[in-house]
Amino acid sequence: MPNDKDNKSKIAIKNIIFKVFYYILIINLFAYFFYCIGKVHPSNYVSKNKLLNSINISTSVGSFDNSNIPEDSIDPYEDELNAFITSAFNTRNDGFLNGKVSRLYDYYGTSSANGQYSLSYEFKRISYLRDWALERAIIFTSINSLVIINNIIRNDNKIIVDLDEHYTFNYIHNKQVAANKFTLTIPHILTLYTTDKSNNSFYIDKDYYSDIFNDDLDNYIFTLSEVTLPYTTRINPNYDVSSSYKEDDIIRFDKSFFTDHKAIISGYDSNGYPLIDSNLFNISNMPFDLGWKEKNIKLSY
Repeated sequence: MPNDKDNKSKIAIKNIIFKVFYYILIINLFAYFFYCIGKVHPSNYVSKNKLLNSINISTSVGSFDNSNIPEDSIDPYEDELNAFITSAFNTRNDGFLNGKVSRLYDYYGTSSANGQYSLSYEFKRISYLRDWALERAIIFTSINSLVIINNIIRNDNKIIVDLDEHYTFNYIHNKQVAANKFTLTIPHILTLYTTDKSNNSFYIDKDYYSDIFNDDLDNYIFTLSEVTLPYTTRINPNYDVSSSYKEDDIIRFDKSFFTDHKAIISGYDSNGYPLIDSNLFNISNMPFDLGWKEKNIKLSY
């Protein structure tokens, strides 16, 4: 007659076997899910612009009496808001060009953790783009932002703005005169506060957006005492641009175990650098590895 110890051992073994098969099943289901995502053609993805434009953000903000707003305006201070946000974005764009960030402090509420995080993140983006360009001997000649406001929700002195930022980047390669240009659009959900009783002076508290640079920002740390952001890399005269991509190739951008998005090789710039188009961010003729570690970029067969 089997003793209790043998019975317990058998039960324990059965439990272990069951758990092993259970975890194998879960892993296989996730693997199949991400495999299917990777097979979706870029044209079938829904852009973040369309997703944001379909959201009625007033449901999460509170009541707002818009009865006194003129018919041709979505907020009585729409012009002032647009001018402030455009100025903030173009001041950041100047930082991309020259590394000077002292004026950016004027636009962010750095007395709050949210404002500190938002400004620090912009510092990371500025430093990354400057280092990326320097390593490749690329010189940005101008970077401009056009702000299109889609919706404004005001609750006392708190303002939430749904907007699209249309970037235009112009650049040349070192020792060349041929001009190159790429464009993209980033949707933002921006939270601002007014700073006086007139309700037309603002500061930025939060800036939510998906970012093309976010795969390669982890190494940048700032104290928010900086007035200029120095380069942390140098020109690499032997920088090797991938020559394995041909026009109309589909490439994928991987994060961990899944594909973040796909793009098509649209051509090459004046120095033979591969360019991409993608419906993600409405990207047109952007250098293929901007914002991404090249090890995470692969041909999609």
